[in-house]
Amino acid sequence: MASASFTLRATTTASTKRSPSLSGGKVGAATENVVSLRCYPLVQLSDPALVERFATKAASIVYETFVQDGVDISTGDVLVVDSTDYLVVGVNSYPWPGPGGNRLHVIVEEVQTL
Repeated sequence: MASASFTLRATTTASTKRSPSLSGGKVGAATENVVSLRCYPLVQLSDPALVERFATKAASIVYETFVQDGVDISTGDVLVVDSTDYLVVGVNSYPWPGPGGNRLHVIVEEVQTL
């Protein structure tokens, strides 16, 4: 159950997509996995060490958000916010003080096209 403070701050609605398992040497198109996910607004990572760790392309921006713990999100999923796809590059359980349980710290990457 989400705490009242989480509900107040989780003002962004997102969804996730996941590619199906490998079958016959091919991976199908990503399909919707989690719908109507409440999360904190995306914030650009400012720690250079984390950006270097999670950026897969030179022309990318790395963001972070928090969602309620227990949601089925994993690395390789796609987080969709306002019709923009962000590749999930990191998911960690994050101890959260107070009531409402832990959160998932989700790190995503947006590859910029030049």
